[in-house]
Amino acid sequence: MGKDSRHLVSAGAAFLCLLAAALPALPVAAGVNRWTAIGPDGADVAALAIDPLTTSTAFAGTLGSGVLKSTDGGASWQSANGALPTAYIPALAIDPATPSTIFAGTDAGVFKSTDGGQNWIAANVGLLAAPQVTVNALVIDPRLPATVYAATSGGAFKTTDGAAHWTRMNAGPSIPTPGLIAIDPVSPSTVYLGVNDDFGYADGIIKSTDAGASWKRIYTTPVENFYDVVEGYFTVFLSVTALVIDPLLPSRLYLIVDGGLVRSFDGGASWSHIMSVPEGGISSLAVDPASSTTLYAGTYSGSIFRTTDAGDHWALAMDSPLHSLGVNAFATTASAPATVYAGSGSGIFQSLDRGLSWTRLTTGVRTTRVSPLAVDPTSPSTIYSAYDDVAGAFTKTTDGGAHWSDSSLGVPGQTVNSLVIDPSAPSTLYAGMGGAGSGANVYKSTDAGAHWAPMTKDKFALDIQALAIAPSRSSTLYAGMANAGIYKSSDGGVSWTLADDGLTTTRTDVSALAVDPTSADVVHVATPSIGAQNGLNGVDAKFFKTTDGAAHWRQVPIALPPGSNFTSLVVDPATPSTIYAAYVDYAAGLGGVIKSRDGGESWTAPQSLISTVWGLALAIDPHSSSQIYAATQSGVFRSTDAAASWAPLNAGLAILNVWSLAVDRTGSLLRATTSGGLFEYQVSANGATVPVIEYVHAAFGHYFITSIPDEISKLDNGLFAGWVRTGFQFNVYAAPNPNSAPVCRFFSTAFAPKSSHFYTPFAAECATRQSDPSWSLESADAFDIAVPAADGSCAAGFAPVYRLYNNGQGGAPNHRYTTDLTVRAQMIAQGWVPEGLGSNAVEMCSPQ
Repeated sequence: MGKDSRHLVSAGAAFLCLLAAALPALPVAAGVNRWTAIGPDGADVAALAIDPLTTSTAFAGTLGSGVLKSTDGGASWQSANGALPTAYIPALAIDPATPSTIFAGTDAGVFKSTDGGQNWIAANVGLLAAPQVTVNALVIDPRLPATVYAATSGGAFKTTDGAAHWTRMNAGPSIPTPGLIAIDPVSPSTVYLGVNDDFGYADGIIKSTDAGASWKRIYTTPVENFYDVVEGYFTVFLSVTALVIDPLLPSRLYLIVDGGLVRSFDGGASWSHIMSVPEGGISSLAVDPASSTTLYAGTYSGSIFRTTDAGDHWALAMDSPLHSLGVNAFATTASAPATVYAGSGSGIFQSLDRGLSWTRLTTGVRTTRVSPLAVDPTSPSTIYSAYDDVAGAFTKTTDGGAHWSDSSLGVPGQTVNSLVIDPSAPSTLYAGMGGAGSGANVYKSTDAGAHWAPMTKDKFALDIQALAIAPSRSSTLYAGMANAGIYKSSDGGVSWTLADDGLTTTRTDVSALAVDPTSADVVHVATPSIGAQNGLNGVDAKFFKTTDGAAHWRQVPIALPPGSNFTSLVVDPATPSTIYAAYVDYAAGLGGVIKSRDGGESWTAPQSLISTVWGLALAIDPHSSSQIYAATQSGVFRSTDAAASWAPLNAGLAILNVWSLAVDRTGSLLRATTSGGLFEYQVSANGATVPVIEYVHAAFGHYFITSIPDEISKLDNGLFAGWVRTGFQFNVYAAPNPNSAPVCRFFSTAFAPKSSHFYTPFAAECATRQSDPSWSLESADAFDIAVPAADGSCAAGFAPVYRLYNNGQGGAPNHRYTTDLTVRAQMIAQGWVPEGLGSNAVEMCSPQ
């Protein structure tokens, strides 16, 4: 780079643009040849905390998304996970005297941040079995903030030096895995701890009045008697799942016991069980920091209730959202008592009027569990899914994930196991249900999911394992049941008949089915292996085929490792005689695929994918049927040679536990549902290009470029105020190829309160920047582009991209990249310095 790179090395001042507070760092996810999270918005929130001095700052600990942080009163949230090795955060605690100091309880021990969550360091010295120990709860002494208590899977611990060292408290033999801990805010030497003799939730509470030196049991849960046909009568203690102290009157204690409420007004000397509790069972509780009689209760169903008489009477404050998984945590602070946060299994909610009304916040993180998946064959931007483990909660997007809308099938106790779309009328959908609740097996919508009607109520057994529609005759559907065989409908789901003649298994269970795309009468079915039980011999997985519309079934010989199960069947749409079957070999811990070229009559030897695979879902590229995709517990795998070999396809996939897959009709878009949300992957051919868009912030006089679709969308929609398009752009490669070099993208907050990005296609410059602790590498391959020759020339078919440096004008460095010579001249006239190779200082070469 010659002289043009010297200021970069000497001053650490190479960067693309100043983002300031208007545009925080965004995760790099190119979308092209890379997975991108597309929703729905939300996260599984387990812990919440508000900065007591700057109440517009709040933190959320999640189970799957790490730590989230908001600095605008909850309006937006960003990840605050620097150096955290885990995304499982069940506990948070903020130092009341120095709120930039935060402790996170994780499944890898305790971590501490002294810069508001930007960076974290392990703080596990003295914790037993660290880093394997799981920290269930943390509390800080409000008068001596260096004193912290932790309830962990390895016992109860205390530190008096800000978590530099931990000491196990002598809390007695009955608390091997304490899950609850609370501290008296007025007399911090008084500490309460949940105890348990059975390694589950607490069955009682113990109390210390000498900062944990000695303990006394003050509460033991009631017992219940149960009867089991094998074990007979047995007794269990109920569970304490939460312990809350009134911050104004600390002698008032509240316990959640198996969804009910127990309280004490004398520090635990006596207890009373509250008979009137919110419907749905209490899952979390908080006391208004300005009113001892006002409490907030979250329920397992996702509703929030409020009481103004210390729990004697309750009023509904927020009804359960359609997709809520239960309210897990609350956060309040005395410096802003009207503000209350609630965290649920589907996101964060906020009240600004002491719990009278609530708003769901856009978390900025998309890790809400969804499955299954269906994509409109005529409109790839229309995607349907359902919230996992939430009865009948259905969600839809018509703009590729930018916005989602929810509806309910109205089926308590049942979840959606399968979704299929009528290929001849894409506004018609069918949902196959599972679960023990009341309702039908199959629901149908004829208005793109807006309304649903039951098709099979009380007609046959519940729990559909697989549902398929015949592509060549969409009025024909087949449903594979759990323990109930195959049912068929020939009239669009209105009526169903049992069609399992010839399915010769010990129990007629169905694990996978597929319909020939050219004939509605040709169907392939797999049944699972069954271990020996109740005096019956076990049977291996079997494969069946019908050619007469399920009037008769014929078993086809197939050899799988003993004990294996089929998990997916797909038929090649271009050559229906070609069938792929995915299976799991539990004994070997392998997932594999076998293939038939003669309509299932014979099969090739298994082709293993990876180890430790539980689930496999297959999808075929309809545009190129030799390209097969497999969803597994270890990510997505792709074969480009008709399942002869496989390679992982996991770039950008934050959650590797993939449940289902869909490929659009062109083969260019993949969608995958995971335990952490829905992801999209845009397949790009070698040499394809995408635009880099330039933006300007007039108030700052700074420029910014990006090729990231999500970033472009947010900038164009005004999410970051002040940034507008300049009208200039240039092309880059969508994926690596022999003509390109990867462009490194860096981010820095060294210019606080302003932040900055920097891009470079030069390996040496990238390495230099990585050695500078002021900069963080966001991506080693933000996009790909050709580089110029040593004299700054670009090959034919490429346009030179000029780099200009503002020389630190305005106290903050900035770069501009342009292919326009007029723009280049204007910037030089304004005092900007050209950088790059050759006399014209060329940085990159843009493919035309």
